[in-house]
Amino acid sequence: MRTPTMTRTLRWAVVGVLGIALVAAPGIASAWTKGNTPPSRLLDGPKTKINGPFSVAFDAAGRMYVANAMSNSVEMYAADWANGDTAPRKSLVGPATGLNQPASIAFDAAGNMYVANISANSVTVYAPEWAKGNTAPIKTLSGPSTGLDQPVGLAFDASGRMYVASFGANAILVFAEDWASGDRAPVKYLGGPNSGVNGPTSIAWDASGRMHVTNVLANTVTAYPADWASGDMPPVKVLSGPGTGLSAPVDVDFDYLGRMNVLNTGDLNCKYETVASLAVWPGEWTAGNTAPSKELKGTNTKLVCPTSMAFGPSGETFVANSLGNDITGYAADVSVTIKGKRTSPTAISLAGVTSGVPLGASITAYVRMKAPKQKFVPQHAIKLTKGDLAKGTFTYPIGKLKAGKAYEVYVVIGSAKSATITVNP
Repeated sequence: MRTPTMTRTLRWAVVGVLGIALVAAPGIASAWTKGNTPPSRLLDGPKTKINGPFSVAFDAAGRMYVANAMSNSVEMYAADWANGDTAPRKSLVGPATGLNQPASIAFDAAGNMYVANISANSVTVYAPEWAKGNTAPIKTLSGPSTGLDQPVGLAFDASGRMYVASFGANAILVFAEDWASGDRAPVKYLGGPNSGVNGPTSIAWDASGRMHVTNVLANTVTAYPADWASGDMPPVKVLSGPGTGLSAPVDVDFDYLGRMNVLNTGDLNCKYETVASLAVWPGEWTAGNTAPSKELKGTNTKLVCPTSMAFGPSGETFVANSLGNDITGYAADVSVTIKGKRTSPTAISLAGVTSGVPLGASITAYVRMKAPKQKFVPQHAIKLTKGDLAKGTFTYPIGKLKAGKAYEVYVVIGSAKSATITVNP
């Protein structure tokens, strides 16, 4: 039997306030600082088709997918979407799709798209390159044996098993990697008074494989060992108390530096005056009433009833603001410095030092002649390797310059930009 609080929270969810977060194109910006930091990215306007967004995810190609609960659709955007009122590349919508207040999107290792549907108590699956329009799922998980009751969070572990945060069932449900279409029972579940699961909305794993759950009705984050036992298992640690700043926590994830990020809606009724926040703790956070090491909060942030977050390809943090029907983006904690020297009359070699750069990020140098001044011209892009990241250094050659001329140079790595340096002849 649901309590009045659970019923109110469900109503809050069904009108589209579990939000989304999305991937965005690399930009030139400094990292967000704790406090009242304005966003550096924004997706907003009628062309976006954002309408009660619940979730966002991106595939291996960096394309962005947004689930809209009010229009029962999934929209796909280009990886390099532009700031402002940007239209999606294709839409999944219509009665054959099985979408019914879609609440979460996730991709398996094969690129299949999975969608959790709150009102249908189902998970529907679509082929990697699904056709736009009224396309039917390739398989569906639904029925009383599944235990699905208002499924909100959806995620895959390293072995490919599917995890569902079943809000109405007050449980975390785990399904086999190769589950067949139909009424299939979970292979494992977590729930009960000892588990600490209370209004679960999201699931994430830290670097050690421990599972973390946000409990919106308890204002807690609970953590469990990687090999947690099925049933009413207590958490190994709990983050809770007024010092944490947890206030209707709806999403948790671990960033590229291994830190735990928690998004707080601030109020289950989602009023405009609600003070929302994005808080960060070390990956090995201390249980109890532990304050965050960093917090994004205030009117300049444009966090208005935020309900979901995700990290972009260069480490940026993106937040869905349900009342504003928009997406705000905040730059990553990335830094880069460079030095340059002439290696020949027509070539330069840059030596760079980086911090906080995610694997796969690319570096692009921008060069112009110092006198007479010209426009900065982008050079070739270089991908950082694991070795580069381990050392925190890189080299970047630039050729085809004019002999005897001084050049100004800077580099961009994802959301970070170096200072401009001058390399003399």
